[in-house]
Amino acid sequence: MYKRSGVCNRLGMDASKRKQTRSRARALARRLEGNEVLLERFESILELAEGGEGGTLDEVEAVLIEEVRKLGGETLGNWAARREEILAEELRGSRADGVRQREKKRCSSTPPSDRSV
Repeated sequence: MYKRSGVCNRLGMDASKRKQTRSRARALARRLEGNEVLLERFESILELAEGGEGGTLDEVEAVLIEEVRKLGGETLGNWAARREEILAEELRGSRADGVRQREKKRCSSTPPSDRSV
């Protein structure tokens, strides 16, 4: 996947650091496989970083700011959805311990409670 580069050696990156970097890159790639939206966002940001889009500095900066905003929104949305799943699981687990969800009375023949004076 990654080739050895003489640039790494000139920059002072030793073999153990290159190995650690490759390992981190593979781990990140595996994590991004499960999240298509974040993968696309990171690809877009990398395109900008590598000079893939032309234009002036101001134009590239504006695109980058927009990409980072989208990344933040998508990340917070994913976090909130995951948090909601975790809380729902916790609630389902607590119901198994004897706590039941309250249900609305469905009997129309039962008179309403008297108000105290």
